[in-house]
Amino acid sequence: MSGFAKKQENAKFFSKCVDDLHITNICEKIDAEFPDPEPDYIPTPLNFGISLPNNIDIFQSADWWDLPPGIMCSNCYNQVPNTYPIQQQSERVCLSCKRENFPLKTRSNEFRMKKMRFPPITNLAVNHIAVIGRQSRGKCLKSDCFHALVKFTRCWQNFPHRNTMTQNLVGYFGGHGSALALHSTMTRHLIKNSKKETYEPFSYILPRLNCYYRPGIDKITIVFYTFSALTVKPSNLISFILDFVEIKIPPKDVIFVAYGDAFSNSSTIFSPIVLNGDKLLTTLINRESTAWLDSMKWGCYARMFPTTPGRNRGNNWLQNANNEISFEEYDEEIAMED
Repeated sequence: MSGFAKKQENAKFFSKCVDDLHITNICEKIDAEFPDPEPDYIPTPLNFGISLPNNIDIFQSADWWDLPPGIMCSNCYNQVPNTYPIQQQSERVCLSCKRENFPLKTRSNEFRMKKMRFPPITNLAVNHIAVIGRQSRGKCLKSDCFHALVKFTRCWQNFPHRNTMTQNLVGYFGGHGSALALHSTMTRHLIKNSKKETYEPFSYILPRLNCYYRPGIDKITIVFYTFSALTVKPSNLISFILDFVEIKIPPKDVIFVAYGDAFSNSSTIFSPIVLNGDKLLTTLINRESTAWLDSMKWGCYARMFPTTPGRNRGNNWLQNANNEISFEEYDEEIAMED
């Protein structure tokens, strides 16, 4: 039997099954009893994260504190690490949709994680340290960038739990995505540097820390250069902390350490910021005003208006803005400086 004839026979058999089993009526009853649920929300332009020429006014009138977390692709509606303009800046889509490929990687709204533990490295309390860098387009990062942060963790005398706990460097994590995006969407590796080195994706950080952490005994410390290199949305930071809660790691056991918050000659000025997860969450929920939050707000403005002249001048959202700061110092490509 030829292939075409077999297809015809299969089609007849399927049609007979539909008629005999009254599948159409069954489907109608199922639809009536189990209607499609209402969507959790209907996306607005703010969910897509970056302004377009036809909706700049919506972004300009938005409150930075109320911006939804992450970046959504306007075609597949997935949370994605970055979006790209198509059709003469009329739409921004993820890389898969831009290439007209089916998006292979998606993430449910509910955070899921396998339960896995490594044997304890010691009976003593341990401070598990994760070092983070990020590049919006996935460019390589020199190992010196991470080594400088590791040196900072070992040499700064006020580093959290430096003298009271065993220090365990869990690893280097390279975020491949915009600072507007959620950490969980950054699933791709950075391009290898000249030494053929790359780093674990940012999305791996919670599963890796969860392997080591012992509740009630250990602490976790997240180290990075500036908060703007980590993210520029308060909703993203809140989501990051709540993901720790989802895997039973309380915010009080997570410490965020920034090397500094100001730049000079394309380098981060040493001025450490240390925030406990509880304190950080309270600061964000209460919408407090701090210098590092102002720098995040400035960085968010720069990324939300890529087609606006002077996009790094976040004067609409900042008071006492310093117009001497150059574009490069807040561009998302410059994620880690020594």
